[in-house]
Amino acid sequence: MATLTENDFIVEIRNFTEPRDAPPAEELFRSWILCSAGWKPAIRGVALPSSQFTLASIEAKDAVMRPGADPAALAWLAAWRHPENIYCGSAEIKRRAFVIAAIDMMMLNALHEQTPRGNVNRSDFLGGTLIWLAYVHGVVRNELPADVRTAYETGLRKFIKRLEEWGPQCEMAGMDLFAAVGLKYAALALADPQVEQTATSYAQRLFTDPRHFHPAGYFVDANAFDASCNGISLYFATWAALLSDWPFAKEAVAKAYRLKNHLTLPEPDGRNYFGPSHFNSRASADSANDQGGWPYRNIGAAMVTEEALYLAPLPPPKVLSQMPGGLVQMLNDQLAGGGAANRPIPWQESHWINSNFAYNHCPTNFHARLTQLATIQPEKFQLPFSRPEKFIRAFDKTFLIAKFDRFGVVIHTGVVSPEPAKGEKPGGFGGGALSAFWTPETGSVILGRRRGMQDEKFDTYNDWRIWPTHAVSGQTADGKVFSSARTESPETEYQLREAGAEVRVAGLIPNRNVAQGVTLQGQISYTRRFAVNADGLDVATVVKPDGRDHLSELYEVIPIFLRDRAAQNESVQAKIQFEANGRWSDATVELRENVTATRVTRFNGAILIKFSEPQRVRLSPEAWQDFSQSRASCRNIMIDLLGISDHPVTLLSAEVQYRIMPLETKSTP
Repeated sequence: MATLTENDFIVEIRNFTEPRDAPPAEELFRSWILCSAGWKPAIRGVALPSSQFTLASIEAKDAVMRPGADPAALAWLAAWRHPENIYCGSAEIKRRAFVIAAIDMMMLNALHEQTPRGNVNRSDFLGGTLIWLAYVHGVVRNELPADVRTAYETGLRKFIKRLEEWGPQCEMAGMDLFAAVGLKYAALALADPQVEQTATSYAQRLFTDPRHFHPAGYFVDANAFDASCNGISLYFATWAALLSDWPFAKEAVAKAYRLKNHLTLPEPDGRNYFGPSHFNSRASADSANDQGGWPYRNIGAAMVTEEALYLAPLPPPKVLSQMPGGLVQMLNDQLAGGGAANRPIPWQESHWINSNFAYNHCPTNFHARLTQLATIQPEKFQLPFSRPEKFIRAFDKTFLIAKFDRFGVVIHTGVVSPEPAKGEKPGGFGGGALSAFWTPETGSVILGRRRGMQDEKFDTYNDWRIWPTHAVSGQTADGKVFSSARTESPETEYQLREAGAEVRVAGLIPNRNVAQGVTLQGQISYTRRFAVNADGLDVATVVKPDGRDHLSELYEVIPIFLRDRAAQNESVQAKIQFEANGRWSDATVELRENVTATRVTRFNGAILIKFSEPQRVRLSPEAWQDFSQSRASCRNIMIDLLGISDHPVTLLSAEVQYRIMPLETKSTP
């Protein structure tokens, strides 16, 4: 680096121009992916002053100064084989990319060697940085002197060895998957069979080991499923599947998108999609609105599996025809964003990276294949809940998802994250629950949700009455809160038949929660039976305390999805009514006696919750609201399981049975 002068980095800035002849349809489609899919190549580093890349500038202050450019984007531009790319093969741009990557490599290595294990020296950080360090080398290596190339490759191998020794962090699956992409780029850059073997073995663990990828179709996050964070896993898993020839990666991506599309439930307005998130380990959003869901991720996934085709609609011909001008404008805007205003900043550790891998790895004739599929099999571009089909599908005893002519259900029986060591942040709500009850007219009228742990307003045990999850919850006479929602791994039994299915769950309600530091004197067991067929869903819940605790409250809770304000449909607001003594009236927070049924109206449809025997029922004290990744709001129907008593009781058994079914639209008031 000390031998390079400003002249070695001078790039003549010239604007891109439109091609004289119209590109073929495939090229127009790829340009659309590049322009309209949520990512723009940050090539403004081309226009930075050359002086930023000299050693004198980098070491000019007490801190090591890093030029204000993205080395991967610079390398991409230098390697971009496009007829209109006037910068293709530029040695000066390659040197700019190399200098930044070399700074990152040396500084990160020093940080690893100076910092206690577990801070920044962790595999789920290093894997991300390795992506651009390896990718840049694959582009610039032929421009490097032999000794420089050898030195840089020594650094790459050092990082590869560290990743292999550290292994996956097993906290956040999406970040662990950085390494699959980084190691594959390293194998390509080094052209070393041994590195390829290391990359394959490491990635295979992430894509096939149940500790990292669950057979139900999700990447394990904090020991459970997080539909929101799973989106980041899908981002890097899709990237790895497109970049490599690993069949296990493609199989996992197909499984993951199959689960994702079954958990994406359309609203009647035809614009919005929601799903359950109560089981999430950390975040609040659902599969339909997960993190990392940039359009190019979804288009890339459709290149891997047909399970993601619903996320890859074909752009209209008019849009494609505008792509040559749009591409040129985008690139020129990026060039204009460079210059002296982007000053160097002191180096700091960074491991996040974005790349339009769908554009870079688009299969040959993919647009033609999409066009043909859209013509002969248009149903492949629809969600399972949007197709006219009926189905009953089990996802490895984690989800039972069924759809009939008039309704659909999602039942969750999987694990949830353990109780955190400190704080009042339960790691998701499980225990065997009805996650969603959906009809074409109401959308997701029953829906389990949760708040995110990173938001200032998160779910606490003090809010147990408004937790929007299907659970048995209550409180003892001395204020100790308990809920089946915090049963981490219930016993589960599935029976699937052609006309219907039955799911049974059983478990012990945790008798201690760390957040409150309280312990019940006894134990409370429960069982649930779900039976679904074309007529509706039958639910039977039995609770059996051992009599050592005096209970002041005990409810069967059903969460009603009101709306999500982010959907910009203020007219949607579920209406909840109780039927008692043959008369319907609006539900209230006061306990209503002799309730035989509950009716919930949403959009232009309605469902009926019919009790086998009259019950005492109320609404939760207030609506629950998410303030994190969504603006979802829910309100609980609370079925009193203590019977007629208004005082703390010693209870040995309680049960409730009810059927949930859609109502005809004409029956809706």
